[in-house]
Amino acid sequence: MFYYLQGELAYRDMSCCVIDCGGVGYGCRVSAYTAGQLKLNQPARLYITESIREDAYDIYGFIDREEQRCYELLTSV
Repeated sequence: MFYYLQGELAYRDMSCCVIDCGGVGYGCRVSAYTAGQLKLNQPARLYITESIREDAYDIYGFIDREEQRCYELLTSV
């Protein structure tokens, strides 16, 4: 399980960010709020929630723990 990813922001659009962590790029699904807080080629830290299913392995990144907790509450219903 990942708790957070920290590295340089290599790519960003409104729903996906790539964090370069020691030469490995981790693609994370993000909210528009989180994407707006990040700047290309600058240090970034995203708190991670993983979704592992038979047909997919998705990583969701959040700029802070509060946004992550909100997402986890919404998806636990």
